[in-house]
Amino acid sequence: MRRLFLFLGLFFLLADTGFSLLQHLQMPLDGDLAGIVLPSAWYSEVLRDPFGFSVLWEGKRYAATNRFFVHWFMGVYFRQVPLFLQHFTDPVGSVYLAAALLKTGIQVGIAWLLAAYISGTGNPLRKGFLLAAVLVVPLFQHTAYGGTMGVISQSVTYTCFYSLPLGVLLLFLLPFYRAWQKGGGQPLHWSVVVVLPVLAVVLAFSGPLGAPAGLLAGGLGLAGLLKRAATDRRWLSELLQPVPRPLLYTGTFFMLLCLYTLYIGQFNLENETANLPLWERYARLPAGLFNLLTIRLGLPLLVSAVALNGFLLHRQQQLGDEQAAVVLRILKGLALFSVFFILLLPLGGYREYRPNLIRQDTLLPVILCLVFGFGLSAFRLLQVGSGLFRKRYSIFVVAVLAVFTLADASLTRENRCEKAALETIARSQEPVVRLSNDCRVLSWVRITDPRDSEMNGRLLLLWQVTPELRLYYQE
Repeated sequence: MRRLFLFLGLFFLLADTGFSLLQHLQMPLDGDLAGIVLPSAWYSEVLRDPFGFSVLWEGKRYAATNRFFVHWFMGVYFRQVPLFLQHFTDPVGSVYLAAALLKTGIQVGIAWLLAAYISGTGNPLRKGFLLAAVLVVPLFQHTAYGGTMGVISQSVTYTCFYSLPLGVLLLFLLPFYRAWQKGGGQPLHWSVVVVLPVLAVVLAFSGPLGAPAGLLAGGLGLAGLLKRAATDRRWLSELLQPVPRPLLYTGTFFMLLCLYTLYIGQFNLENETANLPLWERYARLPAGLFNLLTIRLGLPLLVSAVALNGFLLHRQQQLGDEQAAVVLRILKGLALFSVFFILLLPLGGYREYRPNLIRQDTLLPVILCLVFGFGLSAFRLLQVGSGLFRKRYSIFVVAVLAVFTLADASLTRENRCEKAALETIARSQEPVVRLSNDCRVLSWVRITDPRDSEMNGRLLLLWQVTPELRLYYQE
């Protein structure tokens, strides 16, 4: 029976991953790719000043002041990988394959980390790991519910700026989580001691979510320790005594870096493209949250499932289940983190293309909390209770996962028009190519002036899609 479960679990995970790759292959490119990969003059300063020192010493203001590592990574990846993939496919296809492989890799990494948090092991061949992975993987939505709760964005740039840093944050926090589970005292492997400070630096300078989410998680953890110290009438230093010193030093270092990067983020010119009074940003929060909870079934279903699991865990706690009490405490912490994160969102600035501030991308830390909360609570509930309870609860879990699996079981070729346009540009002999389609081609909007396509043309030349610089426009 154990071998059968392992086989079925591995088959499901591999099939889901393969299907996700096919889904990602159908997604169009986005309008930020060329400016980041080449890069444009708008983004060149951040590559010269990775840590924002010119902001401190010279008072400079430029785009993406605290986002160096994502810009650097995307530049390296999309300058090299599509060219390598051209050994196996055509130039146009290599670009879409590179983007799909990157998004799939990030998805697998985040799913693996969540399963490791839930099961306590990172070994994919362990029964506990497979169960945890099966519980969370169907919640990675791309089509029907992707716009409201997708962990991986349709845009590869947004995936790199939002999903990837949060995946790195999960990796960074894993030793802290395991030390908390074991009460500290366990020596750390030398590789963890070496890698953690590097991850701290990378996280602090990678996108808009990693640093604030990490700082909030650290702040709530510290608040919990202070509360426990006051309740037990003990000094904070006593509670921290069992914690390995490298974790304390690295955690402190990371939080200081986050404070620094949030400060230099105030000099990001991208935040000055649109401004809105702070009170009005807060006034728009409820509308944004209401939209996400009512447009599609996925997010409210996930919230309801986590709430029900919390209620069932509370009943188990009353029956004396200590592990249920631990999981319930984690759920409360995730809920607290989510509330504070939403309330802090307006402080991060305003963008016209996110009129209500809350959107799938900005709410991603909360979505990951819900996915983790469901997986962790379901994992525990499937291990406890009488045979009848376990049977009924198993049916509920299968039903929930089936809804998400079936909702995400479609393939929509959303890049068909864009891909055809790129192939037209590749085949053309004209220096300026007229396109007769209405879709967006490496842009957020239709390009009606050939001069607006110069940056994209340079990127197509870099990818060897065209033999020389070609501009294009749409009628």
